[in-house]
Amino acid sequence: MPSYGPEGKPQREYFVLFTAISLNRGEVVKGRAGRVWLAHKRDEVEKGIPREKREIFVFKDNWHDIRRPTEGEHYEGQGPVDGIAKLYTYETVKVDNEIDTTSNARRSLEPTPDAKPLRLQVIHDPPADKFQTYIEASMQRYANTLPIDIADLRRWIDMLERGASQPVYHREHHRLLLRSYGHPITEFVSRKELVVVFRCAVNGHWLLVLMKYLHRDVSRGNVVITDAEITSPNKGVLIDQDYTIGNFDVHTATECDTRTGTPAFMSVELLTGFPMLLQKRPQGNDALFMMVQNQDSDPNAKNEANTDAHQKTTAPIYHSPIHDLESFFWLLCWICITRSGPSTSRLGQLDVKFNKDDQKIALLNHDLFEEEDMVKLGNNKRRYFTNTEFMNELVDCFSPYFAKFSALVLSLHLTLYDAYEKQEFDDIHKTVLMKLDIFIQWLDQNEKTLTVEHQEDMIKRAEWRRKKHAYRVFEGTDGVDVDDELEDDLEPGSPTPAKKMKTAK
Repeated sequence: MPSYGPEGKPQREYFVLFTAISLNRGEVVKGRAGRVWLAHKRDEVEKGIPREKREIFVFKDNWHDIRRPTEGEHYEGQGPVDGIAKLYTYETVKVDNEIDTTSNARRSLEPTPDAKPLRLQVIHDPPADKFQTYIEASMQRYANTLPIDIADLRRWIDMLERGASQPVYHREHHRLLLRSYGHPITEFVSRKELVVVFRCAVNGHWLLVLMKYLHRDVSRGNVVITDAEITSPNKGVLIDQDYTIGNFDVHTATECDTRTGTPAFMSVELLTGFPMLLQKRPQGNDALFMMVQNQDSDPNAKNEANTDAHQKTTAPIYHSPIHDLESFFWLLCWICITRSGPSTSRLGQLDVKFNKDDQKIALLNHDLFEEEDMVKLGNNKRRYFTNTEFMNELVDCFSPYFAKFSALVLSLHLTLYDAYEKQEFDDIHKTVLMKLDIFIQWLDQNEKTLTVEHQEDMIKRAEWRRKKHAYRVFEGTDGVDVDDELEDDLEPGSPTPAKKMKTAK
């Protein structure tokens, strides 16, 4: 990898990859084919420096769309930013002094002008109605198995109807090294740590927005917990800028990147292509402020019906900062619904097939986060987001560990709703950060009193997970106590295979 010597002279630096973090995305024909490892500097390995004292880097290898800047270019242009992963170096891979591209791998093979999609080659003049049904079924299967942008689906259907071929866009082989290394957002050890991590990531997102960068893929895999102190502005960081855009306010989207993200956490407008608010919702009291002030926390106390309809619009929906903030909101809701505490999932309550007694939580989780039809998913989210009763139903499904988070979530919901209704987004990050700060201060004073059954076991479980990961990274070192009994009881097996989050790009 490229680096610079003591006098600023360019040089090559070598790294040793020692632990695979993610390899499954490399086994694809289409897409980024991203692979991620942990790495050490080779010099430190050769000098015999103990593993626990070596610096850990995150090494990413993928193929990026040539129509976009590389992830490394984004990090370099931004510079060090609190709440954002830190870049060490990056490069575009060359083979025989030529940039490694998919065009070279295909030996410049290109589709002929009269080429048709593979799926259509088995169809011989079908009736029009059957042809349309085939297209819709085919595209639904495609949407559920491969990453694709929502607007791109509509273009694909149009191309299939016309018998046109999909344009081929080439990718370049790209690598980068990050200094930021951490744990999944679900491995929090306390309520305060979780909210602090969210606060750091939201602040990092805001700092990028101020520099006219937009992340566009806020999800459970892209917010991580670092080993920094709880007071550090980098306790939580936002990672993965493959789909970040610069100058987003004047950015002209390519055909495939008008709207991107992980569907489970994408905003209503991006999923459906229509404005969030099709009608007004009555304004309520702010639940967070009422909780802090020891007042009645019912957000409906002073609501009055107001059914004035908003005028529907056909204006195109473009990815904007409010959509990423809504993704933070849905991510927090997902954690409160699906986790029963630190590093503990509510497995038995999240599967409709195995939870025959009370399917309310499982059905809500499916409707808001697991529905495979992305338009239906967006409409499900709209139904909850724009209806006070449904929002109360949503927070009622929070696990007991997150019971007090209902005030924070309802307060953030009110902030986002006001912004959508007034179309005023300039100070939205400030307001969200202020409310997160208020809740953190409240937790400082009250978290010790918020106990639930098996809470100590869950905290021990979360701490053990981190020790286990450290043990895997620094295997053979002293000072790490791995509890075999706890490992056996780490987490019950899921009754069904875990579903992978799809990403729409």
